[in-house]
This record gives sequence, structure tokens and C-alpha cells, in this order.
Amino acid sequence: MTDLQSPPEPEQTPSLQAEGEELPTDRYSADLDSADPNSTDLPTEAPPEEETEEEFVTEYPEEPDDRRAEEPKDVEDPTDGQAPTTGAEDSPAEGFVRTTPALPRVIALANQKGGVGKTTTTVNLGAALADLGYRVLLIDLDPQGNATTGLGINHHDLDVTIYNVLLQDVNLDECVEPTEVKGLFIAPASLDLAGSEIELVTAFSRESKLKRALDEVIDDYDYVLIDCPPSLGLLTVNALVAATEVMVPIQC
Repeated sequence: MTDLQSPPEPEQTPSLQAEGEELPTDRYSADLDSADPNSTDLPTEAPPEEETEEEFVTEYPEEPDDRRAEEPKDVEDPTDGQAPTTGAEDSPAEGFVRTTPALPRVIALANQKGGVGKTTTTVNLGAALADLGYRVLLIDLDPQGNATTGLGINHHDLDVTIYNVLLQDVNLDECVEPTEVKGLFIAPASLDLAGSEIELVTAFSRESKLKRALDEVIDDYDYVLIDCPPSLGLLTVNALVAATEVMVPIQC
């Protein structure tokens, strides 16, 4: 009878676990348990780090807020409480910068289109300036004569008009008439002015007839307003040559 021998017991490998110590259960520990004890190669993969969410807060240095609204400074009006000055007396005070043209001012109200308010603007502007204390001369160059009649003057009763100044070399102050508005004067028009365009064609220095006549009396007024006819003829050209400024009324 053959003796049966029991199979040899497997050799026990030394445990990596100390007595009474619990091994970790993560993947890295499991790799150590499953490693060959006779092998010198140990797992080199490090345990992954847990991803953590970090809050990124941008901090800016605090700066003092000096953006406070500046209080308006009191500016002295050099003309406060003073009546408007006229003519040569209207000179800027020392240290005062003029923001408007010096007096006298010659303004032509011109537009080749009719019905845009040239005459209405001229009459009302002249009355407003006279009400402020200025001496105003209104020159009516429109043959229709609406500015003349609008200021209460009947051109049929006149012996001398702006027509005589332009074509007969009459002095401008001989045709100037006062109006019911204090400080407002007018060089009236008449129906004879309708033929002046043809007569001026052959006249010497035809485009500056009005300017030469106005230069003789300009110092007597603060404002000169010229009401032009609705055309670009020689009457309007005379007004533009004599003027220092041009106002163009339009109808919107």
C-alpha cells in the first residue's frame, strides 16, 4: 500500500500589514497587496490628487475717489446793471474778452426765395434791438416796400427814398425817417426801386453804391439791418457788399 503524502503547504509570505493595523483600501494600497513579494519593482504611479475647485478673486487696490463735482464759481458780469453802450463808447473793458463783433454791425437779411420771412425778421429784429436801447437803421431794398409800410410809413408821401440814394447820389441821412419805435429809423423804399436793377447796370462802381452811402452815416447807429429783395440782382449784391454779416432766413 502506497503511502499518500499530503501536498506541501504553501510558504506564507510576510504580510505588509502590521498586527492590529488596517491597510488602506485605495487603489495604491491594492497595488501593493497584489505586487510580487519577490519583485523589487514597486508601482511608481503616484495616487492622483483630488481636484479641488479654487475661487479666483481679483483684488484691486482701493483708490481714493476724488471725482466730486466742482461747485460752480460765481462769475462777475462786467455789464451787470449797466445800460448798453453805443458807437465809439462800446469798447471792451480791461481784462474782458469780447465774444460778439464790435458795433456798429451791418446785417443783410438775404435769400433769393420769397416768402421765407426776410421782411418779418428784419422788422421784428430791428424793433427788439431798439427796445434794448440801441440805435437801429433799417434799409428797405425790396421794391415791394413791405418793411416801409410795416413800420407805418406811406411811401407815396415820400419825396426822397433809397432809390434816390443809389441812383442820384443823394446823402443817405436825407431819406432816413423815424418810426413809432423809439431808436428805430428806416431808409424807405418806393416803387421807383423796381427799375433800379436796369439803371444800375451802367452805373460806375454799381455794386458798392450802398456801401459808400452808408459809410457816411454808419457812426450814428449801432445796428444797420438791410431787407433784401427775393433775388440775386444788383440790389442784393449792394447789400452784401455793404454788410459785415449775413442772415439767411429759411422756411423749414
